[in-house]
Amino acid sequence: MKKLGWISAAGLSASSLAVLVCLTSAAAGTRGDDGARPEDGKAGLAKGSYQIRNVKFADSDMVLRPRGASNREKTPIVLYPRTDWKCLTWKVEPADEGARLINHFTSKTFEPADSARDSGSQVLQVTPSSEPTAEQRWKFIPLGGDLYRIEHAATGKALTADKDGDEIQIRTAPWDGRDEQKWQVLAGPTHFSG
Repeated sequence: MKKLGWISAAGLSASSLAVLVCLTSAAAGTRGDDGARPEDGKAGLAKGSYQIRNVKFADSDMVLRPRGASNREKTPIVLYPRTDWKCLTWKVEPADEGARLINHFTSKTFEPADSARDSGSQVLQVTPSSEPTAEQRWKFIPLGGDLYRIEHAATGKALTADKDGDEIQIRTAPWDGRDEQKWQVLAGPTHFSG
């Protein structure tokens, strides 16, 4: 007999069980694959699959993805309108002092491009190291409500959305609290259409 939350699944018809699962999932809110709330994990994010939306561009429902959904090394990370695609969804691997995000489509992570990691350093897709290094780790620091500051573990600089022409690129910059540096962590889709 499997327990779903506080309700036993024994004795329920298949249709009743399906309704119960849908209601339980809806009531869960933003949770990872293991049912944990995002803030239950190390450095503010639990293991799971998420889409990361920027607050400044929330009206456009823009989330992180590699440019053009490319799996090439050093592809810039940009914002793109949210849908149920693998390239917009990230698996979170909690690690010491942060978490590493692995793209569902490319199986790659991201880090600042510039070895000096100056302000304004573009964030690029890279092959994950065998163990999460500080270069590939990000701290998810709760700001209240459903907002986070995403801070690079090695430099302490904030993940920042930067509009450049028609594209919104992702860079690192010192934290100053503007909306371009605030992020929402959204539950990833359970099924992908692309």
